[in-house]
Amino acid sequence: MLSFTVSTELGIAPSAPTNVTAAGGDGQVSISWDSVSGATSYNIYWATWSGVSKSDYEGEIGDITETLHTHTGLKWNGLLLCCDSRE
Repeated sequence: MLSFTVSTELGIAPSAPTNVTAAGGDGQVSISWDSVSGATSYNIYWATWSGVSKSDYEGEIGDITETLHTHTGLKWNGLLLCCDSRE
């Protein structure tokens, strides 16, 4: 299950990421998405269960500035992608 949301600390909240894809490989996952106007960074929250939220997750990959991230060593069922605007 993949879930996506947008968060911001200041300013106007950016739009939700679109065209999000996740592809699993040998002990890794590659996640890509379209750039979000106004976003300064992205965070990925993951867990080995579905229904991940910003308050219920196992791990966080934060401050991603590109729109493609490959992470190794994950075995996950749920994923939450957030973007942040700090204007």
